[in-house]
This record gives sequence, structure tokens and C-alpha cells, in this order.
Amino acid sequence: QKITADNLESAKRVLINRHSGELRSSSYWTTLMSGIQEESIPLKGPLSVTDYKAVVEAITVKDLQLTLECLGLDDTELYTAIGRTVIPEGYVPDEEIVKASPMAGMGRGGALMG
Repeated sequence: QKITADNLESAKRVLINRHSGELRSSSYWTTLMSGIQEESIPLKGPLSVTDYKAVVEAITVKDLQLTLECLGLDDTELYTAIGRTVIPEGYVPDEEIVKASPMAGMGRGGALMG
């Protein structure tokens, strides 16, 4: 499906409005600050937070199309996997296991949702 300029402008509005609203949340700021330190994104720094609106506004339809091509989202490149979790026969749970608490930005929508 081809991306139109209207699609892109609508998505930009959503991202900018969501970002503006989330800036009032300390958990969102925590997520943003921890993201700045992410080694897998070497050029990410404080400007990615302060210039967020300008960066989003600068995205073009061509930028988005190239990104999607690199991600390999064509039907021929995707697959479906169905898994099932079962408890093995004779399994005894270890009561010493400590369950991790959810991390910031790990909900639906990742860092955008807080």
C-alpha cells in the first residue's frame, strides 16, 4: 500500500501531539533519557528530545518508504509462527524466582505510550 502525503501528515500530528502530552509525565522523561544512552543508536543524543518536533516534521514520504523497504515488510519476507507454552510433566516451580517488574516504555506502543 502506497504511503500518501496525507497519511504522513496525519501520523506526524499524532506523534507530535502524543509527545507533547507525554512530556508532562516523569516516566516518559525517564524513558527518553534512558534512550539517549542506547549504544545501538550511536548518534542519538539530547537533541533527539529537544528537537523532536523538528525531526518529525522533516520526515518525508520518501524517507518513510525507504525505511519500510529496509525493514523487509513485504509479504514474501514475513512468516507466521504459532507457539504453545506447556508445563512439562513433573515440573516443580522454583519459589526463589523473583519476578521482574515492568520497565518504562515496555507497554503497547513502547516509549510513545509511557
